[in-house]
Amino acid sequence: MNGMRQVQGAVPRPQPDSPHGLPGGYAPVAGDADELLLADGTPRGHWRPLLRALEAHDGGVLRDIGRETRRLVDELGVTYHVYSDPAGVQRPWPLDAIPQLLDAGEWAAIERGLSQRARLFEWILKDVFGPGELLRAGRVPPEFLAAHAGFLPALQGTLQRELPAVNLYAADLARGPDGGFRVIGDRAQAPSGSGYALQNRDILSRTWPATFAELAVRDLGPFFDGLHRGLRELAPEVAEPRIVLLSPGPLNEAWFEHVLLARRLGLVLVQGQDLVFRGGHVWLSTLGQLERVDVILRRVDDAWCDPLSLDPDSQLGVAGLVEAVRRGNVVVANALGAGLLESPAWPAFLPAIARFALGEDLLLPSVATWWCGDPDALEHVIAHGDRLVVRSIDRIEGGRPLFPAEMPGPEREALYRQIRAQPSRFVGQERAGLSTMPCLNEQGFLEPRHGTIRVFASQFPAGLRVLPGGLSRVARWPGDRLVSNQEGGVSKDTWVLPEAGGTVALIGEPGLSEPEPGVSQPASLPRRVADNLLWAGRYAERAEGLIRWFRLLLRRLQAMRAEGRAGDEVTDRMLRALTHLSCSYPGFVGPDGTGRKLLHPEPELLRLLNDPHAPGSVPAALAALQNTANALLDRLSADSVRVLTGLREVAQPLTGLRDPLAAGGVLDDLTVHLLALSGLAQESMLREDGWRFLDCGRRLERGLLLVNLLRATVVAPPAPRQAVLLNDMVLAFAESLSVYRAQPASRRDDAGLLDLLLLETANPRALIYQLDRLLEHLERLPRLDGQPRLPEHVRHFEEARARLRLAAIEDWTARQGNTRSALDALLAAQQQALGSGYRALFAHYLAPAPTLPLVGRVDG
Repeated sequence: MNGMRQVQGAVPRPQPDSPHGLPGGYAPVAGDADELLLADGTPRGHWRPLLRALEAHDGGVLRDIGRETRRLVDELGVTYHVYSDPAGVQRPWPLDAIPQLLDAGEWAAIERGLSQRARLFEWILKDVFGPGELLRAGRVPPEFLAAHAGFLPALQGTLQRELPAVNLYAADLARGPDGGFRVIGDRAQAPSGSGYALQNRDILSRTWPATFAELAVRDLGPFFDGLHRGLRELAPEVAEPRIVLLSPGPLNEAWFEHVLLARRLGLVLVQGQDLVFRGGHVWLSTLGQLERVDVILRRVDDAWCDPLSLDPDSQLGVAGLVEAVRRGNVVVANALGAGLLESPAWPAFLPAIARFALGEDLLLPSVATWWCGDPDALEHVIAHGDRLVVRSIDRIEGGRPLFPAEMPGPEREALYRQIRAQPSRFVGQERAGLSTMPCLNEQGFLEPRHGTIRVFASQFPAGLRVLPGGLSRVARWPGDRLVSNQEGGVSKDTWVLPEAGGTVALIGEPGLSEPEPGVSQPASLPRRVADNLLWAGRYAERAEGLIRWFRLLLRRLQAMRAEGRAGDEVTDRMLRALTHLSCSYPGFVGPDGTGRKLLHPEPELLRLLNDPHAPGSVPAALAALQNTANALLDRLSADSVRVLTGLREVAQPLTGLRDPLAAGGVLDDLTVHLLALSGLAQESMLREDGWRFLDCGRRLERGLLLVNLLRATVVAPPAPRQAVLLNDMVLAFAESLSVYRAQPASRRDDAGLLDLLLLETANPRALIYQLDRLLEHLERLPRLDGQPRLPEHVRHFEEARARLRLAAIEDWTARQGNTRSALDALLAAQQQALGSGYRALFAHYLAPAPTLPLVGRVDG
């Protein structure tokens, strides 16, 4: 770290302007090129309009711009999973508020070079898994391919010559001290970052609207429109091809990007478990049927795509996918095997291959590379290791870079021995110089940080297109050179400026804006998604119900504290009911439940309010909802994502809570957010199967919570005077207190309460209402082949409803001793029927569809 590093949270202090008027005394780093300043320290011409905007603001305003950028990231729910970060999948995407600028002339050279490399790697991939001209001509050593874990013989002959195989290609660029760009990494397997580049553009165009318009920044929209059309071109014989985006799932680092691309391109987002191989084809397993898949845009690495033909340990792919590809029944983009192209050894061969394959010199050079399988190159790497970086030839095994100059002597010698023992497995590369880019620090001043730019090209039958921009990444702190997102790097939007006098479509015009998901959803509903929707409904209702009761309980405890009383029978019943509602046993009903815990409930209440690892706690319920919703991002509206983000922020004060009675305000706010989420689900989703499963989850959980609460409170009521107060609490939980009080006096008794909460079909909180809605939804779900007229799950709910309708309320209120046995039996039966109905519903619709046997004859 150098002296320019700013400490987060430090008190802002004035910093002198640079000689050129840049805020914060910005100055380039000696020995490295700078994206903002030329070698003589003068600003690059294409930066001047942005500099004028920067000079118009002092540090305070720029700090506000930085905060606004972070606020938009949080509001839009943009995340990136750094595996070592405790925040996990909820870690906000790091975005700097200052864009990276490239002028039209420099971009044109990058565009030509990138297009050439995309064409070259396309040729290489088809040759390596096809005719093998490179091997016969000696342009690629066979030892290199044999040593590379990404060279998968099972894929030989799977590429279709008439279709492009490298559909999306990316290159990481670094500007060296000489001012020229070099490629420091090629990505051709499942390149990530283009979706984040689109999201960055959306945010920074809002942060700098006037400057963005003045600079007429090149539009990203046509690239993604072309990507959508190109995917359709991969199945030209199908009028309406079914295209899916195959993701490893919500725990993947770039899950948010997978969601964003699926939305933007109108694809069904799937995981390996959603797809099955039957009859030589790949099918999407949805409710009631299998839908044939024509094109798969994959974000799963080669080896994990098919446990049958490739890595048998994979749970991310589709058994039989390679066979379906070989038969030409499905197209995978990028083609299986493209991971081989990401080897850092290719730059050692590329110049010769470009002349051999294309008859052209390489336009965009790579960082100097020596493949150690060549004896002369091996000796060069050993002799000059202190000035090089050493890498394995693939990213599958030990792909992290090694810096011999920074290793202790014994470790360095051990590395050299390993290289000599397996020279074909290693390359040496020059340590690429990284330019510095202006970034906004916490104090609102500019500081230089080292960075790279990832640029993207797509190629389909209709042609090749380059994204006019990209994903710039900088180190977290000045002086660092680690720019990887997994190493804490920060992203930047990349603005490509037009030629003088050019006209460019701006953001917001047709083609770029992302469609708002929610009202319009993909027609296909994978079983996994339906299951997640059902559980999202259950978790949302569970969290809301738990918080509702907690609010009532805390108000009761507050009243007891104000009166100087330790508690009473109503308070004790409410505490026990909390344990039953949260299933946080033993809690207030365990061995200590009638003694110490009831007298001193604060420790147990705090555990349920601020321990995310405690089963049944409020944080655990909210985390379950957040995790399930995260798996459904492609099905949620943008406003729903904002509410979920707010829900997470509102809940944060619970973590540091010391007095449970201080939680009331937080719980009130959480209730509002949960109600907003419920309202959005009701008003922003088509009444299709997905919404029915979501609402089924709510109805199931609401019914179970009500039954649990009634069993814990009214089955064995306290003394009459206290029973009235306890009944009021139960009615308040069910939002039915005012309705109950508005009834005639003759109806304001235990029978009236039970009638209102169990049998009133117009009460959306009554048990009968939940059963009515469940049966309505089930009636409209698709009928499966061979389904009986009355499926088992429907029968459970029908029997529960009939038992309610046929029961006599007077039997429920009758007591045997101090217990209403008939009521308890009824509620226990309802509880069992709801649980059995869910299990039968899962078995009927949501259990994964089995694949056909993969050994032996497969028809098709």
